[in-house]
Amino acid sequence: YSCCSGYSGNPCSDINECNSTDIDNGGCQQNCNNTEGSYHCTCDSGWVLASDGKHCTDVNECSSYNGGCQHNCSNTNGSYYCTCDSGWVLSSDGKKCSDINECSGDHGCQHNCHNTAGSHYCTCNSGWVLSSDGRTCTVTIEVTTTQDTYVVTDGGTAV
Repeated sequence: YSCCSGYSGNPCSDINECNSTDIDNGGCQQNCNNTEGSYHCTCDSGWVLASDGKHCTDVNECSSYNGGCQHNCSNTNGSYYCTCDSGWVLSSDGKKCSDINECSGDHGCQHNCHNTAGSHYCTCNSGWVLSSDGRTCTVTIEVTTTQDTYVVTDGGTAV
């Protein structure tokens, strides 16, 4: 008396290849699904079944449309995540980036702060000049003589 492949016993009944003591998990790397007279392997989300029908390979979600990320996509095993460029913050959807208003907090500008997309810059009030650090301002004093005009900073150096 013999049974068809995938069955055993008398009378013949389905063998659960996924619970076999001979082959752990049916030989499947991730998920084994028993079917009547057979079985098949499946993979978790973020993975795809390899051509051998047993192993799973990572899906690089970033390779298609940057994973839906507005700025940067980083692939991980079975998943991915989005990050934003400097001056931007990741929105609650985990994909879009919103500009950080650097002028709303401690912006470091001595006088005026101007927010731009992903950055900011400083300016000085009238009569002041922006220092080479791009943040502090020095007062300018115009001294007029009969011959020349000099601009003197608060440090006393003629420019």
